Amino acid sequence: MTQSPDLHQFVEEFQYVRPDTFIRALTVDTAWHSYHIDAGEAWFRDEMGSIDWSVPTLSFISTVTGQVETRFDTNYGWLNLR
Repeated sequence: MTQSPDLHQFVEEFQYVRPDTFIRALTVDTAWHSYHIDAGEAWFRDEMGSIDWSVPTLSFISTVTGQVETRFDTNYGWLNLR
C-alpha cells in the first residue's frame, strides 16, 4: 500500500476546506501511474474499447500531454493511467 500515515487526516482537512470537491483515499496494492499496472494493459484496453468516446465541449488541457486535447479514447486513457 502506498499511503502516508497522515493521509486520512489530509482527506478530512481537505473535505472541510473544499466541501464541494470530491476526494477519497483508495486502498490499493498497485502503484498507479507506474510500470506496476503494465500487466493490466490488455484488460484495460479490452474493457474500455467498447466506450463511445466523444470530443470535449470545453477546452481541456491534459495533464498527460500538457496540451489542449480534443480526442479522448482508449489510448489516451491508458496513457493517463500509466
